[in-house]
Amino acid sequence: MNGDDTSTVARGVIDHPYRRILLALLDGESPPVTVTDLAFGVFAYDSTSSDVVAGTTALEEDRTMPTSVVDALASQLHHTHLPRLAAAGVLQYDDAAGVVTDWSHPTVGDRWLTAPPVDDLAAAIADARSVHGRASD
Repeated sequence: MNGDDTSTVARGVIDHPYRRILLALLDGESPPVTVTDLAFGVFAYDSTSSDVVAGTTALEEDRTMPTSVVDALASQLHHTHLPRLAAAGVLQYDDAAGVVTDWSHPTVGDRWLTAPPVDDLAAAIADARSVHGRASD
């Protein structure tokens, strides 16, 4: 896969705010991370314009949102966003267990939300694909 292809894939990965939030959430976390934890984290970021309580991570936020909201968001992550990130080679997602088991994107924290490093992400995608023996998707 050439650099133009991985750049296109990287731009596709970050074209939705939830995927950028997911990348920011996984920075500094240890695997595995459940889809439910990620749903709470996405909600916390999304509902506070990416501001989290000082001294906590988004995955440790107050979990007072309604179950129906968590379930709907978890379903969207499970069926759309996590598979898209996994197909790009950015993370490994066990859809049967509903957990992200590994990730290999650049660690830039909240910069994913404001100025995503497309070139760095493209390089990580190329590296992940060479390790896993996938030339393209």
